[in-house]
Amino acid sequence: MNLPNSHFQDFPIEFKEINPEDFPDFIIENNGEKVIIRPNNEGFINDELQANILLNDKNTVVVNAAVGQGKSFAIIKTIERYFKDEENEYLIFVASPFVSLVEQYYNEILEKTEIQEVDMLTLPA
Repeated sequence: MNLPNSHFQDFPIEFKEINPEDFPDFIIENNGEKVIIRPNNEGFINDELQANILLNDKNTVVVNAAVGQGKSFAIIKTIERYFKDEENEYLIFVASPFVSLVEQYYNEILEKTEIQEVDMLTLPA
């Protein structure tokens, strides 16, 4: 039997959308338009996200994707791209509102990239 979940019945879901016009004092690339990426046939965003991130651009990227579409994996693969860039040297910061996520990223960077622990600097929480 399927019972409705009544625990969150009185809590509204609030959707936030970020648009270029929310930043009137900034120069927005792509002629001021958002770049909409679509998940691949398996539901993941990494390939299309990587195709739209140019390492030499100085900008801010906001990734708004559903749970399970590979945001963390895409971020880790982006970190690896910066790390492997032989033309430039980068200092990469990974910040998270939760210590557990920082530890998760740290471990996944070691597991899913060619970055070695000796190349990583950790700061106390």
